[in-house]
Amino acid sequence: MTGCPLPTEGRILPEGRGDLPLHEALLYGDRLHTAKLAKRVACALHDLPGLRLRFRFRHGTEAALAAGVRRDPTLFLDGTILLEGLPPTEEIVRIFQTHLKGIPMTPQTLPDCIVPKAMNEIRIGIEEFLELYNRGEAELVDIRIPEELRVWQLNFGRKIPAPELPVHLEELRNLGKLIVVACPHTDRSNMARAYLAGEGIDARYLDGGLLGLMARLKGGKAADLKLD
Repeated sequence: MTGCPLPTEGRILPEGRGDLPLHEALLYGDRLHTAKLAKRVACALHDLPGLRLRFRFRHGTEAALAAGVRRDPTLFLDGTILLEGLPPTEEIVRIFQTHLKGIPMTPQTLPDCIVPKAMNEIRIGIEEFLELYNRGEAELVDIRIPEELRVWQLNFGRKIPAPELPVHLEELRNLGKLIVVACPHTDRSNMARAYLAGEGIDARYLDGGLLGLMARLKGGKAADLKLD
């Protein structure tokens, strides 16, 4: 990372690319950790053509708490939490690539922002999940909030609401299995997967979400899932 620029307050990277849309990267945390995360993001930009960021920093504890920050450091992209902790640069690239799927890009830059191989390293299809689960090599983690669980829930896997993941890290590590994070679709589960990966846990999000999984296991096909 020695060749990457160190972002400072208000700096825009990459420089000299006024033709690209500008996005706001707001980092919360102490000066050391936000500087480390900002530099990793700056390095990641080399592999994210089409992305242009303006860096802002907030170091006060009260401001962080008011913004809902739970970890030091945390990066908000255009007002949404995107990165927590200090994931490696390669992981940052993947997280941004996933997020960019929902951002309009120019025809010139869009092909460079889609990397199927990288996507396969952060998500898992329903059929592959069922195979690994039945072999005892994967565990499902339902990250929905209690209000959702009261309406409908699964009779397998673990139920850990996303805000409670930090207190279950050791529990998940000790399973010795691939952690498959799931919510009704994939928006929350992908963010939760990124957090777990930043903590060194082998995790993917369930492509198709819980709704897709329930559709796959409808009727007699439910027998395709082996329960204890």
